[in-house]
Amino acid sequence: MEKKLDKTVTLVTTFYNDQFDAIVDGYTKSMNIQRPNVINLFADLQKSDEPTDKRVKIPESNDWVTRTDIKTQNTLIYDHSGNLMMTVEHLNEKINRINYFKNSKIVKTNIYNPDGILSSTQIFNKDQKLGEENFFRTDGSIVITINYESGVANDFQVFDGSGLLTQDFDKKEELITWWINSLYEGKSDLVFVGSSTDLLYKAVAQLRDREKTDLITFVENAHSNIGRIKALLHKEPLINNIFVQYERDLHSIENTTDRDISVSAIKTAVSDEMYLPESLKI
Repeated sequence: MEKKLDKTVTLVTTFYNDQFDAIVDGYTKSMNIQRPNVINLFADLQKSDEPTDKRVKIPESNDWVTRTDIKTQNTLIYDHSGNLMMTVEHLNEKINRINYFKNSKIVKTNIYNPDGILSSTQIFNKDQKLGEENFFRTDGSIVITINYESGVANDFQVFDGSGLLTQDFDKKEELITWWINSLYEGKSDLVFVGSSTDLLYKAVAQLRDREKTDLITFVENAHSNIGRIKALLHKEPLINNIFVQYERDLHSIENTTDRDISVSAIKTAVSDEMYLPESLKI
């Protein structure tokens, strides 16, 4: 898109991963492309102007028996009775996770970012199912709490820098909607490209100001899923712009649709050259 249209494309993501930057770098390296501009919900909300200088460190204790798993290089810490207290997982020779145990059952996991700063905690119930997740800004303050019932997330809370609750949502879609609104508030002439099955796409499709934000639906393997595509085209809100992978996908939709829509493809069937028409404005 950037080569064809001379516009900067920003990738917007909403999943959590403490190694998010490394994942993006890995993709760009494997695809031999420049690192794109990427905005992530959790990374955006967790950033702070003054990161803490407190880094994770395992203290020494005479009450512990420490062993190293030769295969994983994880550190296992026991009490003198042989009860497992915690395991320390490393990534790139740095502490990545600390898992806490009681009566041989996991009760809590601390997850750290590559700088050794606490990124999130996972708290498990007596059935060892995830009951609560907390996410922290790099200054140490809590920013998001997600509560679970029977392993299903059912409450999303957002806190300000003082620890006061500012937002409370029942669904992740609502959290995404609030975040997207705050991210692009007051901006116009936006074009959002996304998959119809993605939560972020669904949120933008519902909340967007049609005069300020255009929506282009990305569809994979359209030629082999034309029945699903036909159903998608008649679903509210109506889709008017579709973005597909290959020229054959484009022709499949053109031969099937019974209303006026715009379809653009990334690649032709015979080369890797861009097949985007000049009329597609990103």
